[in-house]
Amino acid sequence: MGILKEYSRFFTANCFALFDRQPAGFRLRATFFASSAITTLLLQAGSVDAQTPGGLQPLNGLNPALLSNQGTLGTGGGLGTSGGQTTANPFGQQQNADQNQANNQTSNQADTTQNGAAQNAATQDPNNPLAGRVGAAELTVPTAGSVRELPEVFGVAEQQRIARELTEQGGGLQTSDTAPFEPLGIRAGKFILRPAVDTSVGYTTNSTNDVTGSGSTFVSVGPELNIESDFARHALGLEISAGFDRFASGDDPSDLELVVNANGRLDVDGDTSITGAINFVAGEDDLTGVADDPLETTTIASVQLDHVINQFDTLSAVRIERNSNGSFTDPTGVEVDQDDLNSTLIGANFRGTLRTGASIEPFVEVDAFRETFDEDTDELGNERNVTGLRGLIGVEIDRGEKLSGEFSLGFAQNIIDGDGIEDFGAFVAEFNIAWSPERLTTVTLTGSTTLDAFPSVATPGDTTYILNLNVERELRENLTANVGSGLVFQVDGADQSTDTTLNGALGLAYQLGRNIALSLDYNYAQQFTADGTADFTANTISLGVRAER
Repeated sequence: MGILKEYSRFFTANCFALFDRQPAGFRLRATFFASSAITTLLLQAGSVDAQTPGGLQPLNGLNPALLSNQGTLGTGGGLGTSGGQTTANPFGQQQNADQNQANNQTSNQADTTQNGAAQNAATQDPNNPLAGRVGAAELTVPTAGSVRELPEVFGVAEQQRIARELTEQGGGLQTSDTAPFEPLGIRAGKFILRPAVDTSVGYTTNSTNDVTGSGSTFVSVGPELNIESDFARHALGLEISAGFDRFASGDDPSDLELVVNANGRLDVDGDTSITGAINFVAGEDDLTGVADDPLETTTIASVQLDHVINQFDTLSAVRIERNSNGSFTDPTGVEVDQDDLNSTLIGANFRGTLRTGASIEPFVEVDAFRETFDEDTDELGNERNVTGLRGLIGVEIDRGEKLSGEFSLGFAQNIIDGDGIEDFGAFVAEFNIAWSPERLTTVTLTGSTTLDAFPSVATPGDTTYILNLNVERELRENLTANVGSGLVFQVDGADQSTDTTLNGALGLAYQLGRNIALSLDYNYAQQFTADGTADFTANTISLGVRAER
């Protein structure tokens, strides 16, 4: 019974102090959790006979462990995963279905994560800082699983310690952190370290994913380290990941990438929090016909303020972004610099959501930026710096595990200095919907619109529409099947010519235990261009192993 006394002291010192600062809806849910958790502990300790009429029974027959999977600082927003467990999407999109569930659980913070998800910042998805210039996805501060989720009555470390002590006493407290296939991480003081490495071998029919590509076997290695805090208040996190691909043949035998995300959250009070982040992405820019691809880097520093005003969740954010592009040698042997693409961007974003308590809640979002290029004029002397404006109206959807996400429509405009290069704009759509038609099956639909400004006499920039559909099915507790498809539609800002890329993927993931998983994946890609000169097809199959703690 010693563990029950300690449980009671912890509950008294933390839970009731938390109640005074939270909305009534949270108090009801927290009371339900506390009652169920205490009941389970009493049953496990043998103090109450669950079979006798007078014994305490779990509320509604639910397992209280199902209520314990809430909020430590995860592996980064827009760039992140939750709980250190990464589920790869073939198109670089990551699911963030718990995002809107967390929004419904707390009304004191606003949500700007557009794609979940996601933590594949070095891929071509719209969450990648290299891929877009404007939008909420860029403003996502990498704190997925923390900024908008209330702290647990017991933190991760406390749950694990109680579980160990109960096990030693012959009992057992089941929580999400003691699930048989969930990595536990490495405890280091007030932080939890989650190292992992992905290794895969495979074959592709197009090693460069362009018209010049040829077939090749390959090896890929991707180490990563996620560090998350386990504080009662506030949060700190760090993510470091790298990728290396080596091909046996082809003009470009290797690819490299590096992603570093550091973030922190200051909880001012129950209605206000301040989050800051620094994101760095470096990778090779795949250029057709170039043997040694140039290095492309993006660094983003951002600060956001989440504040509740009556029924309104507001988010105000500012960001500074620096883009740099290295030089390369073209097929004729001439050194080509890309200084005309180097730029500095300063932007601001505001989002307001009306919290009505309903399953569908409206929001508005506006974004503005100013991008200044290192070379203010093109080769003909035309001014080329850009002012961007964007507005969205949408709804957040939260019908529990069955349906969650958000959908918005709006318009974006890029205004280019001077009269030599035309302004351009487009109607935009942003959505991220997770639907579970039946238990163990999740259907995710994501879409985004980006305006990429590279002003010159050739083109003011491109408008890119991205659509992804993914279906995931849990066949067994440790076996998951995945099927996905994607569409990338790009419109040239000068002549309105279009490029279209289709993607398809199939995958199986088998978890051998907490620390080892196997995967088998197939990916298909085909590109159609306006003049047909850059069309290509690629088929890739790979077998992977993931080791993690």
